[in-house]
Amino acid sequence: MELSQRLTAVSHFVEKDTLADIGTDHGYVPIYLAKAGRICHGIACDVKTGPLQKAKENIAQEGLSAVIETRLGSGFAPLKPGEAKTVVMAGMGGMLMIDLLEAAEDVLEETEQLVLQPQLDIDQVRRALHRLGFFIAREEMVWEEGKFYTILDARRGQDAAYGALDYGYGRCLMQCRHPVLRQYLLWRLEQIKKVETCLQQGVSRAAKERQAALEKERKEIAEVLGLYEW
Repeated sequence: MELSQRLTAVSHFVEKDTLADIGTDHGYVPIYLAKAGRICHGIACDVKTGPLQKAKENIAQEGLSAVIETRLGSGFAPLKPGEAKTVVMAGMGGMLMIDLLEAAEDVLEETEQLVLQPQLDIDQVRRALHRLGFFIAREEMVWEEGKFYTILDARRGQDAAYGALDYGYGRCLMQCRHPVLRQYLLWRLEQIKKVETCLQQGVSRAAKERQAALEKERKEIAEVLGLYEW
């Protein structure tokens, strides 16, 4: 079984030997980790019966039914505190991810590592992790099939204070001058230019507010791109 670049990056961040994969879909991440001998127990969770049944079939086909179990339910609801040292959540919206995390206080208290790959609102996910008592140890960013994906590795503990750019673009990514972050920033500048062209004739209040927001974002991107000139 070959993982996508996105799920490979997610899997590489997993460091603990007991894993829960929330929103597991077809169970690819726990299967990959179990076959590599990196987990001794996995719990594949999904809110939908169809994908969970497919995950169960995939797990059985790989001969891993004794290592990985499947559970039906939303978010952290199928889990008990202490069952999984690492929790993976990949491929869902950032705000949904935050809602699930905030509703899982009892399980999170005994979770040592969160590996998250939010599709949207990544800045808000970073903020939520800090509110919930996690620090961001590492980040990875990949480009695959025309899309950018960011993966966060969060651990129990406190981070040094973050600023707006840290939340918006990822302190870890900026510190290492990640090449895919630079690629994303240049792509985003092109998107801003296209939107600004469409807004040039706009005189409404909404159009002017949108133009101001884009100009603010442009300045932020320029500041982050400046790091790559060192």
